[in-house]
Amino acid sequence: MLSVDRDAPVPRPGRSIWYTVDGIRRARENIRTQAWAAKAWARIGTVAEKWVRMSDEQIHALVPARGSIFCSGRNGSPCCKAAWRCEVSRPRRAFCGECGREYPDEGKGSPFHDEGRGFYHEGKWFAPVPVWNSFIVSMLSTYSYGSGGPTDNALLNLALAYAITGETRFGEKALSIYDALATLAPTTIGPLDIPEGTREREMGRMHAETCHVNRQRFVDMQAYDLISGLPAMDEVSPTRENGRISIRENIAEGMLEDYVMTEGGGYNLRGGNLTHFQNHELDGFRALLSIGLATDRPDFISWAGSAFRSFLDNVLGRDGGYYENSEMYAYFSGTLMQDVAELMYHYDPGKYASSEDYPTAEALMGLKNAFDHPRLVRLCLEYPELTRACGRIPSYGNTNALPGYRPPSERQVMPSHWSLLERLYIRSDDAETRIRAKELMLDLSDGAAENVRNGTWALFNSEPGPAGEDRAEPQSVSSFAGHKGVVVLRSGTGDRSRALVVRGGANLLSQDDQLAVFLYDRGRTVIEDVGYALAGSQVHKGWGMRSISHAMVTVDEDIPTSQGYEFVPSADLVAFEDLGDVKVAEYSAPLSRIHQGATEYRRALVFCDVDEATSYTLDLFMVAGGRIHDYAMNGPRFFEEDSGSYSLEGVSPEARPGVWTLAGLGTVAGSEEANAPGKSWGERIGPNDRIQGVAAPDGSPLPYGWLPPPGNGYAFIHDVRTATLDRDAYAHWRFGDARDTRFGIWFPADPSATLVAAKGPDLRGAQQIHRLIVRREGEDLKSLFVSVFEAFSGSRNVTGVRVLARDAEAGSAAVRVELSDGRRDTHLFSRRGRMEVRDGDEVPIALEGRFGVVRERDGEVALFLVEGTRLRFGDLETTLAQTQFDARITDMDADAETVTINRDLLGAMRLEGRLCRVESGEPEAPYSHRSGYRVVAATGGETPRLGLQHGDPRLARGKAVSIEAPDIVHCDVPLAFAWGFNNSGDKGEYTGKVLRTEDGSFASRIVELLAFKKIRVESVAGLRPGSRFEILDFKPGDRISIPNSGSECLVRRT
Repeated sequence: MLSVDRDAPVPRPGRSIWYTVDGIRRARENIRTQAWAAKAWARIGTVAEKWVRMSDEQIHALVPARGSIFCSGRNGSPCCKAAWRCEVSRPRRAFCGECGREYPDEGKGSPFHDEGRGFYHEGKWFAPVPVWNSFIVSMLSTYSYGSGGPTDNALLNLALAYAITGETRFGEKALSIYDALATLAPTTIGPLDIPEGTREREMGRMHAETCHVNRQRFVDMQAYDLISGLPAMDEVSPTRENGRISIRENIAEGMLEDYVMTEGGGYNLRGGNLTHFQNHELDGFRALLSIGLATDRPDFISWAGSAFRSFLDNVLGRDGGYYENSEMYAYFSGTLMQDVAELMYHYDPGKYASSEDYPTAEALMGLKNAFDHPRLVRLCLEYPELTRACGRIPSYGNTNALPGYRPPSERQVMPSHWSLLERLYIRSDDAETRIRAKELMLDLSDGAAENVRNGTWALFNSEPGPAGEDRAEPQSVSSFAGHKGVVVLRSGTGDRSRALVVRGGANLLSQDDQLAVFLYDRGRTVIEDVGYALAGSQVHKGWGMRSISHAMVTVDEDIPTSQGYEFVPSADLVAFEDLGDVKVAEYSAPLSRIHQGATEYRRALVFCDVDEATSYTLDLFMVAGGRIHDYAMNGPRFFEEDSGSYSLEGVSPEARPGVWTLAGLGTVAGSEEANAPGKSWGERIGPNDRIQGVAAPDGSPLPYGWLPPPGNGYAFIHDVRTATLDRDAYAHWRFGDARDTRFGIWFPADPSATLVAAKGPDLRGAQQIHRLIVRREGEDLKSLFVSVFEAFSGSRNVTGVRVLARDAEAGSAAVRVELSDGRRDTHLFSRRGRMEVRDGDEVPIALEGRFGVVRERDGEVALFLVEGTRLRFGDLETTLAQTQFDARITDMDADAETVTINRDLLGAMRLEGRLCRVESGEPEAPYSHRSGYRVVAATGGETPRLGLQHGDPRLARGKAVSIEAPDIVHCDVPLAFAWGFNNSGDKGEYTGKVLRTEDGSFASRIVELLAFKKIRVESVAGLRPGSRFEILDFKPGDRISIPNSGSECLVRRT
């Protein structure tokens, strides 16, 4: 391993934008004393030594010529369609990753000859030389597509080796590579096969497309700052043929100033302009800031700093949830924000000659240390604990499920989440924040941070530890993220923990999975969800985004459908309660399917414990409107350790003549080509999320983003068999693993429904998963779907399910669940708050409330009541004094997250821990949904006050740029939580909310959104351009309601 002398002179970075002299000393000490750091250094040193041994002439000979084209190689090799493989020692050659055949052929007469622009074979474009171009630039630069950081890349590793050893040979080699790449980059337009085909328009530089240019540039700047003090930087560039230009000037022209303000993604960063707050845009401002800091550009610093403040104030919800619907993107974008916070942490106007031209960090961001922004802290510390399910990151939206078995007691550690915690622990100025970050780090690392720590930031900044006992208690009670709209019903502890997740938040840059459920039990993701690989691909758009691929109800075959996800506003969290053995959640999303004629879209879930290790779920899904309702339930995906089997009892579905896909069973034309065995889109998924064996009429390949017809995902589901659901049906999946894990679902008889048994692909098409769909059809249709499902080991716990009453019109149901130990659970649900039934023994059961559960065994009864006053079973009953606590908000403190109310708390029901629903206090200006908060404190007296978990009501914060009388405001921030990224228009997320200036001089209700940054309010009178404003989730005068609940157990029936 390359030796490190801790006493060697430390090279001084140019502006110390990322690495500092103290950091370099810390890295040297870590390498000497910490095993993880020595390992990291061994990798850096090995890579650096490999490249430093090559002469400048040898390296420059590897660099593609100016004007070369680049390709990611998504089509694979012509022979095996396998991924390409390249080697530094074989310039301009590429090998089939499966059979090893070398391309291109030398002879010009060969169909596989390539002089640098690829060739067509069987209607597809293959480009071995452009693939090699991408490979070698990836190896030389600081960024490998998809990796987000240096691996074997030359430039940054050489710069790091220079900093750590102080040996100029490493820095000068990095400089030589940087100069060559700077000469090449401006003459390129990015990889031609991203996003599709062989486009000619500019969408990147060299091997990187759109935002990836800025991701590379951010790391480039770290290397630039480390080596910028080398004297060779001001020598004449040997790679520029025209004119005498220094290496420093060449790098500035070719790698720093080129392609900065605009790019193919449609962004214009000049002036700090914001387009839509997507994570790619933050990539751009991160790069812009790093350039400004390293090259003395106060304008760049000001633009990026002010934009960053807007990001912090607007893309993170009050619960810390990131606006894009993906846990994966939440953590990733959190690291982007902390990257900017790190740059600003090192920023000091005093470093620059004309310091008066440089604004302070506090002036730009509204606080000195961006690491301590309350919502960024919440993203790091609180939000993951709210939404984790049995140690797993929930797989809704564009997040892939963790594969296979993992003990629930083992936390899933994403490197990005660890990075968020570690940087917060080291950089925060708040003692309590650091203590909590330390606790979570010890939890994720089982008390040994060195077992998890890695990466160059840690190498230069981390000190040993933290040390101590892992005392963090994993979230074991049910929780919800009210702004994000995620409910997690939990039960059990340790390896017996299980969780049911339902998502009710707005669909924002994601998949069409509002009200889908996800079950985690026995260390498994039990209900399969397709997940995500390549954005906007044929499989992503045609299958993963579609509602039918999720465990939810699809209305009218998802027609009309969009090219992307369907943007809909947040659902109303109607009920949330954890009563120990019984947990309840209910979401209502009346606007979710309104574009398909549905006026009601509601899911009620009861998660009931059977014993310490097992729970079952009663699922009630109510839909009104439309002609076809398809309730879909996905079976599990099996893995290598599973033998895997599936069976269906009670009904015997049969194939229908001429029907192979679910689309073939439906009413929408356009997918006839797929309606045959082996031809469904689900059976033809190939590399890079493409459907195999399809082409345009002229034989050319279909675009990368082609939407497989009919566009709703129905032609991915195949091997369709149907049966009338005239008797109870029970589906059973057996994993065949060492724990004998199983999954079962009951569908009680409903003669008006058809049970569809079929298969659908996983993300890669590698496994066809059994899926069940209950279909109901009719004009102006009203449906109330009933199912009961459970994960278990060995024998099933639920032995029968009987519907005692089902009234879709009234929205009520009574369901009897029989358990293997002789217990009987009777569930009552009434949307109207009242119902009565008789059980099989003619015992009357009456509910005055929303949910009631009667649990019987050997004459003993437990009664559970939610949002009601009475639950009666025969001559036994439990009562509550009130259904809910109602009040009006009279005042609020956004920073303290409290509201003052108009009702005394003396004698009121217990409020702490309960759901608090907030709705408009003005009937003429209702909100699209009631917002859900959790009461964490209740204080009586002359000014009754409630403390709300994540009770900061500010939904957005920005500045009024211009005003159009009488009612339009143009603002500087995109309203990310309320306007679909696909520009699908206003769906009411902010309708009725108040826009007020921060100084309180102006307030007006929002009528509608007209664009990302354009708002119609009731009146603009009194609002001035330049005023800073905030949009509030609630205001004084709004109403709150807090549902009551309770239980009485082990009452002997007489």
